Amino acid sequence: MSQSPETSGNPSSRYLQGWKAINSLLAEGRSWSGFERNCCFLNTRSRQFADVSSVSGLDFLDDGRAIAIVDWDWDGRLDLWFSNRTAPRLRFMRNQVTTNHHFIAIQLEGRTCNRDAIGARVEVDLGERTRTGLVRTDSSYQTAGDHRVHLGLGPLDVVPEVRVTWPDGSTTIRNDVEANAIIRFDHPGSR
Repeated sequence: MSQSPETSGNPSSRYLQGWKAINSLLAEGRSWSGFERNCCFLNTRSRQFADVSSVSGLDFLDDGRAIAIVDWDWDGRLDLWFSNRTAPRLRFMRNQVTTNHHFIAIQLEGRTCNRDAIGARVEVDLGERTRTGLVRTDSSYQTAGDHRVHLGLGPLDVVPEVRVTWPDGSTTIRNDVEANAIIRFDHPGSR
């Protein structure tokens, strides 16, 4: 692609030729990015990630644009929605992996802060360590996934403490929370 124009006036002919070439490729059904396979990386809890694209089955040759991560069937396992420029335009990958590990999902509702509690911080005490999640509006490029905070607990089936720090700085704490559930927290402020 040619460089973007330096001024807001008429773009150069070289710039316009670049856009014509791209649009021609797209009209022919060719890939924007050269048929690059999707990538999937595994957090190894070190300074490196492992490329598990092929073994995960997620290395589609689709001309991918976005991915949304959401617990679609409310079973505690995060599922994936892929959006592609080419067919299939939408692809759903249901997570059917079975393990002995547990999860917790925290659903927040703001009252004096924003309704979706965007910006809230959830900390789950796992004894030896703490897992942290943030309520965000984005999950990846051009997508908004689930606003619930999903955290893996490993073999732990009761969480000693869940602490929510709301966007306004107030906190809510619950102790001895059962795993494998969606737990709802309402902001302590009044409406």
